[in-house]
Amino acid sequence: MSAGGVADHMVTQILRQSDAEVFKLYSQAKLGMMREAFAKLDRMANERLGNSRTEQPQ
Repeated sequence: MSAGGVADHMVTQILRQSDAEVFKLYSQAKLGMMREAFAKLDRMANERLGNSRTEQPQ
């Protein structure tokens, strides 16, 4: 199951139960996914920045 699928399943549980603990788990999972996505974007930006630079003469 993908991360999005896990999140969708947890949202379904929230809608069914209105349980604070389930909401907390969902919030933590969503935050973790957002952190991973931003880290990936940061790595990609750093790689592009590194590739676009010319070597400095020594």
